Amino acid sequence: MSPLIKPRKAEPGALRRWARQSVELLSRRPALTLLTAASFAPVALAPQSLLFPFVSFVEAGWLMSLARAADHSVPAYDVFRASLKDLFGYSRDIMLRVLMVLVIVFAPVFLWGLFLSILAGYAGFDLTMLTAVKALVMNLRAGSLLFAAGLLPSFLSDLVGALPVWAGAVGTIFLLGYSMFLVIMGYVSAREIFEGQGENNPAKALERSAEEGKQGDGASII
Repeated sequence: MSPLIKPRKAEPGALRRWARQSVELLSRRPALTLLTAASFAPVALAPQSLLFPFVSFVEAGWLMSLARAADHSVPAYDVFRASLKDLFGYSRDIMLRVLMVLVIVFAPVFLWGLFLSILAGYAGFDLTMLTAVKALVMNLRAGSLLFAAGLLPSFLSDLVGALPVWAGAVGTIFLLGYSMFLVIMGYVSAREIFEGQGENNPAKALERSAEEGKQGDGASII
């Protein structure tokens, strides 16, 4: 990891700003966002296994690739493909620490570590986490609020499981959408903290429909 990538303190009002920017990025490519959600649904509904953290972080890597592509007006599949090796390395090490991850899966440090793996290449779990923890110490209030927001699915998952089938399906869709939203917030927060970019880049014209189809194919590989 480049020594030039150092965390900085986010500007005040971070959580509200990150939430607004996340919604804006997701809205730039609605068709691809919906296709991504549809491809993630079978994983969310399937019985969980020890591989779930690995699959979840690869999925999160695709979402961050989608957010970065929407932010910079480039094809999402190209961003994902370029960082695929690093994403797999990071996700593999997450899986090896599965018990820890199951307790704090939405902690900002894991999302920020995922961002660093995409941005600069995976430099190993210890160095990546050390950089992410430094960022958390510098942004303890904003990071704590982001962590609190990430606890909501954990509190609601048991409730959703006890609902009637139709209500449980609606609840699962909500939790899936909210989890996707949290990953995008992980992207915009890490972008500000590690790159110093406090706002989304101006939206440019959407890629040609053929390129959108290519990106859709990329979403289905996970």
